[in-house]
Amino acid sequence: GGSTTGGVGALGHGDKASQPVPKLIQGLSGKKMRSVACGGRHSAALAHDGTIWTWGQGEQGRLGHGSNTDCLEPAPIEDAPQAMEFVECGEAFCAAIGKDGTLYTWGKNKVGELGLEGMSVFAQESQPTALEREECFKNKSIAHVACGVQHCVAVTEDGAVYLWGAAGFSHHTPARLNPLSVPKGYPAAQQVVQVGAGNSYSAAVGADGSLRVFGRNRQWLDGFTVVGTTNVLGLPKTSSGWGEVEPVPVPALQDKTVSGVACGYFHTAFIAR
Repeated sequence: GGSTTGGVGALGHGDKASQPVPKLIQGLSGKKMRSVACGGRHSAALAHDGTIWTWGQGEQGRLGHGSNTDCLEPAPIEDAPQAMEFVECGEAFCAAIGKDGTLYTWGKNKVGELGLEGMSVFAQESQPTALEREECFKNKSIAHVACGVQHCVAVTEDGAVYLWGAAGFSHHTPARLNPLSVPKGYPAAQQVVQVGAGNSYSAAVGADGSLRVFGRNRQWLDGFTVVGTTNVLGLPKTSSGWGEVEPVPVPALQDKTVSGVACGYFHTAFIAR
């Protein structure tokens, strides 16, 4: 339910104990849930009525309840600006897409992971805060969003990809990632429809089932452990020792149709056929 130094209730069972086998979350019993997302020490679930429920560590406002208080059991975000269609968790922050396509973020904003101005060691938003659609996304709706450890990647309804935060790039508010965006006259089938974000790396799935990855393929340390090459990009060889700055296809999946991607801390998973 937390870390090796003590639990924070991230499992939502009303205590701080670890749970070795799956156990029903009683606080959500009887409620129809659509999806769930897990962060570093907190969790979020989306109900069919568009309500987001969060629990776990409340530090830096990551639960969206207007405070930094921990929650041992799921609690709804009462003051959400609208019903939501999707929710995602990063290491210490969250993002959600409203029914009208507006993107909201909340939690820690140390390196610009929220896509909002005013990043600092102490910066945070304790409630869902909208990113201005016209200013950030050329007035387009958000189709999908992914949260990494300290960065975000989002794709708009027309297939343009944006990213912000600390992911080896310099953007702290939404900036368009040109290599993944669809040039004029480019086949519509190549448009990006889904994105994934991990530990300083990202992935994008095209409407035709193609896959591209980019970001860091190497880490110095994980705590006190020397990591070295992580192979999270799934590439036999990278253009630099650190990884790929520009999106590249994964050779092992080029004859596959990818329909889903999930990026972890040191691993990546795909659904393909």
